Amino acid sequence: MLRYSVDEVNSDRVTGWVFDPDGAPSVTVTVDGVELGAAHQGAYRVDVANAVGDQRAVHSGFEFRFGREAFQHVTGTRAQVTVAVGDQQAAAVEVPVLLDAADLPRRGPLPPAVLELLARFDRRYAIDEPWSDDLAYAAVADLRFLVERGPRRTRGLHRHLSLIAQLWVRAAFIEEYFPRENDDASIDDKDRSAVQNSGLEVFAIATHLATLHAHGVAGVFAEFGCFKGFSTAVLSDACHQLGVPMHVFDSFQGLPPTDSEYYAAGDFAGSRAEVESNLVEFGRLAPVTFHEGFFSDSLGDFTEPRIMTMWMDVDLESSAKDVLTILPRLDQRGVLFSHECPGELFAGRLREVVASPDQVIPPIVAAFESVGRTLCGRHIAGNTGAFWDADEGIAPLPTGALLQLRDLALAVVSPPANQEGATGAHTAAPVAADGGIRSRVGKLVQRTPR
Repeated sequence: MLRYSVDEVNSDRVTGWVFDPDGAPSVTVTVDGVELGAAHQGAYRVDVANAVGDQRAVHSGFEFRFGREAFQHVTGTRAQVTVAVGDQQAAAVEVPVLLDAADLPRRGPLPPAVLELLARFDRRYAIDEPWSDDLAYAAVADLRFLVERGPRRTRGLHRHLSLIAQLWVRAAFIEEYFPRENDDASIDDKDRSAVQNSGLEVFAIATHLATLHAHGVAGVFAEFGCFKGFSTAVLSDACHQLGVPMHVFDSFQGLPPTDSEYYAAGDFAGSRAEVESNLVEFGRLAPVTFHEGFFSDSLGDFTEPRIMTMWMDVDLESSAKDVLTILPRLDQRGVLFSHECPGELFAGRLREVVASPDQVIPPIVAAFESVGRTLCGRHIAGNTGAFWDADEGIAPLPTGALLQLRDLALAVVSPPANQEGATGAHTAAPVAADGGIRSRVGKLVQRTPR
């Protein structure tokens, strides 16, 4: 009887295996109704021979590679690939068709290599203007399709997905195991927990830091307010991987004196020794330079001329005003991330907030206006928001799209386990209950009695 499996179909090639004790039939490949030719047969597949229990199947593999001309007759960005094995035909599989190099999008919320790949797939991404949220979600869906069915030589995409997976795993791990109790606070104190933001919030900052770095945005990363060092641990690891210097500003005495009815002087105090100890355990000390003291004092000695990204978790209006004196040094493509920015502030558009001692939004708005930058913002997660220049800034992905991209990254770096006992570069598909073998493209192997 004839047995076969189409193991892989993408823009590069078609691979699989076919075995018939009475002689293997030909394997032909068709793209959008045009037959391109026969696959090369005889590839070494000892895994198949072992799976079917017949050593005559040891050279049952086949491969068909698409040349540059393979998709020239295709209209559109997707092509239907059909594989025929003798008189049997597998279900058609859709693959992406990449166009010649497009003009590089300048401001999309992904690294340039990824933007170029998207623009080669669909010209709607070849724009030099801010992306809508709908376009961002469409981009992630298209990236999934490109990963699953596109060419393998997309190193810029694979590199970015690998980095996203690493950043997420680190953020999730640190969030899980970072010391939770602030032993210096009472059980009913607002700063009893040593973790005041989520792994998702800090992961989003780290991911966008990687995107800005890929765009060539120069400068350092600056964090204002580190408490016990949770966000510092996650972000210092990202800076280490990217080779970006990180500057951490904190009084290490808690909040300064304030007129706030909610906060008090000394709240959220973490010693420098605590923070450094937590960085040794969970983050990276190497890229970090500490600036100890209240911002009004420590910023006077800060001479770095360019800042790539800023992360501000300062609680108070007065502290935000002190920090934002250096906003002119933030690259116009860069982003200011800030805590104390819950989602309701961004319903539809950034709402106007009345100034008060514990509101950081009014100083942000004033600082952008003072340097002639048109403020644009979005909610990230928890109490974190992002702010950038509407004319020149590179906006972060909407968080929902970022999470979809994270899921894609995790699927790529940790795919489902192959069947145990497979040998060599190829892996036999799982054996079905009826003795057939299931293809990795999800189609039950065709079996024709003879």
